[in-house]
Amino acid sequence: MEDDKIVISGMGVFTSYGRGIELLRRGLLECKRHLISLKNENTQSCNVNLIFDNTSIPNNCIEMLTLSINEALEMACLSLTGKNRTALIIGTGTGNINYFENCIFEDKDFDIDKFCCGSENLLQSIANKYSIDSVVSCISTGCSSSNYALSYASSLIKLGKCDKVICCGIETISYIVLNCFNKMNGADPTGIKPFDKKRLGSTAGAGSGVLIIEKEKDVLKRNITPLAEIGGYGYSCDGYNVIVPQPNGMQIKKAMKDAIENSNISLDEIAAVYAHGTGTKLNDSIESHALDELLGECFFTPPVVAMKGNIGHTGGASNILAACAAILSFQENLAFKTMGTESIDEDCRLNVTINSQPITNSAILINGFAFGGNNASLILKRYINEN
Repeated sequence: MEDDKIVISGMGVFTSYGRGIELLRRGLLECKRHLISLKNENTQSCNVNLIFDNTSIPNNCIEMLTLSINEALEMACLSLTGKNRTALIIGTGTGNINYFENCIFEDKDFDIDKFCCGSENLLQSIANKYSIDSVVSCISTGCSSSNYALSYASSLIKLGKCDKVICCGIETISYIVLNCFNKMNGADPTGIKPFDKKRLGSTAGAGSGVLIIEKEKDVLKRNITPLAEIGGYGYSCDGYNVIVPQPNGMQIKKAMKDAIENSNISLDEIAAVYAHGTGTKLNDSIESHALDELLGECFFTPPVVAMKGNIGHTGGASNILAACAAILSFQENLAFKTMGTESIDEDCRLNVTINSQPITNSAILINGFAFGGNNASLILKRYINEN
């Protein structure tokens, strides 16, 4: 195992702001968010039909992910040809569920072969399109999927299993998921407000994020500067409840603590936290208590950003989109405003970014905590060329 920095060389996104990193940057800097009401026959039973604007996002996740991968590869100055020792890791909650839903709601024949191993299979379609010749894997742990994907991608390169990884997170708007969130009273009728005293739940969003992961030396050979370094990561599993996190937050705190320790950084090097921040009463309270306990020893309290307030709850894409926003934070030296949040709950003793805050430190903690207690935390570091 070589002692070489694992870095990010390119990124591409689709969000409610549209296609591309620059639209995401502009939306975050301008402190705007775009909500729409989704009303059709498939959401008639939903009391809350509010979602983040998906009108500029392809409803076909294969098309969406292809466009994001192309953006990331172009930024990384990469062209995949011949023997490329490239792996593909995709994190997603529901995958290409749109094909399944369209068959159900439009009373079409469902082709199981096409869905499981053919043209409608997300993983296989993308792997074939880019001639992937190394590890191909899909990770589905709900809202923590792409943190697990990023961690796995980093490990594959460290272990010499591949030279680079196309690491992805993706989620589309699913009618089934929207109905489920309504049944659980988990959707906020006025829009998500993470850590706010008036928060009532989450708001769904669609999107994709792609990061190209490589060794530092390989990126420098192409005369480009890495965007960030992947530090350490930590995992844990509550095993407490299918949809409710462990009330004492012990396993959440363990994942965060392990990520920091495995990154060989001190708490005072953390510039900001990109929280899981779903906007639900219980989840935000438990995460905030765990963060408060963890960061209580910091010389200063780092700002906490909840990206779901800005672009919605994008499920399996949420962590990788937070990672893309974290890279933009390094570039802009800002912890972006958490939109929708106006008055922080007294129970959430955190420095939530009601307004953008300047940052100077070198590391950002990204949290992903999912159903079933699947917890994954990741540290991104500012890239510093020490050669």
